[in-house]
Amino acid sequence: MANPNIISATSLTGNSKVVNLTTANSTNIVTNASSSNKIYRVTCIRATNYDGTNPADISISIYDASEAATGYLASTINVVADSTFNVIDKTETVYLEEGDYINAQSSAANDITIYCSYEVIG
Repeated sequence: MANPNIISATSLTGNSKVVNLTTANSTNIVTNASSSNKIYRVTCIRATNYDGTNPADISISIYDASEAATGYLASTINVVADSTFNVIDKTETVYLEEGDYINAQSSAANDITIYCSYEVIG
């Protein structure tokens, strides 16, 4: 598992992903494969509660493969009905090295959608 040098990158592609949290279990949002030879630059993570009545809590975790450790970008944040919570926006950046990934977990199934935009640098 290497940490590629992004100065020598030959490609930069933008990606967006939408994940509906259909269970209250931890759900993978974006993963940088362990031998991708790429860096992922996460530029936006937004949690939207589309339930018209009930709030739901959201937690967003990041796994750092080089440290074999999990940390939290957000933990048990209450997202009220019909609202959004920006975990990461254009003022922040998270880099996913090879083997790293981001997970989301909601306190209620079928209440939260996660939107994530990221760049793949290779």
